[in-house]
Amino acid sequence: MGMKSTAKRTFYPSLAVEKVLRTAPTKKVSDRVNELIMKGLLRERDEAIRAEYERFGREAQTQEPRKKNSDGISSTMMMAAKLFETEGSNDEDLI
Repeated sequence: MGMKSTAKRTFYPSLAVEKVLRTAPTKKVSDRVNELIMKGLLRERDEAIRAEYERFGREAQTQEPRKKNSDGISSTMMMAAKLFETEGSNDEDLI
């Protein structure tokens, strides 16, 4: 899991981060940095998921509603209802 590299990496913490790192126990600074980075990565992932849900919601609002018959039942609803019928139903009819 650890990265082995001959190139040196330089880290310049902001003042707020520096304050947090100063309060971390001396031998736990790397653990604290890793913890903060992982929290940030999880937050970025959650924000990306939230943005995707919002995009999907906007797209769903602009789509035309499904066509319904005179009783107000869509063909998808009728197909779903047929799956739950017990009298002589045959799943192969729907495929």
